[in-house]
Amino acid sequence: MSSPTHHLAVLEENRAAGQRIARIASAAANFSPAVVSSDVAEVEQGLGRRDGLLLCDAKDVRTGLELSRRVDAKLLVWTRGPLTAEVEAALDEKAVDSVLAWPDFLSVPRPWELSMAIRRALNPRAVPRARDLLAWGASVFKWRPRTTEDRDRVAAEVADWMRTLGIPQRQVDRITEVTYELLMNAMYDAPVDAHGRPRYAFDRQKAITLAEIEAPVVRLGSDGLLLVVEVTDPFGLLSRQHVVRGLLRGRRASQSSEGEV
Repeated sequence: MSSPTHHLAVLEENRAAGQRIARIASAAANFSPAVVSSDVAEVEQGLGRRDGLLLCDAKDVRTGLELSRRVDAKLLVWTRGPLTAEVEAALDEKAVDSVLAWPDFLSVPRPWELSMAIRRALNPRAVPRARDLLAWGASVFKWRPRTTEDRDRVAAEVADWMRTLGIPQRQVDRITEVTYELLMNAMYDAPVDAHGRPRYAFDRQKAITLAEIEAPVVRLGSDGLLLVVEVTDPFGLLSRQHVVRGLLRGRRASQSSEGEV
């Protein structure tokens, strides 16, 4: 039997919940053992000094950050409710790899989200596909829009398929709006020239035609319970800071009577 690939630890007072999270973490990390404890010293010893990943609740994020700094480990945080001030601050910390929302009606964070976050933290190249997030047998549609007209057609077809699935119109409108904005980002903001300068971001109203190699890939999939919209582009310019700033900006807007989400 080979030695464990990674060092995992779960900082959690609820032993039963912690053990379940640890099993999920171990399974996502090639069966590497995971220490579960509310004792900081025990957790620190379990993390070791290399390839460490610490998992904790938002209420323990300050302790988690101190631990992760001491042993140079990555940190995965979950929270039951709105992001707390501590978690917002932690989003700027390089050690924090993921922050997961934890629904009140579940005893632990959703297993598939935990698995995905853990695998990505331990292997950043392990990018899940849309189909990987859905149950076996799910249907997935794919588009490669190159023109402004393609963009509008894809957004309309996404809406049509959601209506066929029986999704309420209000949700259809919201998801279609998100899909459209993701397409705009992929087709107008992402493309750059040989010198890294944006090609189309300066005028989002202009009709464009992308080269075949520049075209994004759009996927829409559902297993009847989950619905996934995925938009990827070949440029890879979306940084961690872009994502963090966008999340915080959207959250602030959602809590304000002014502004648009």
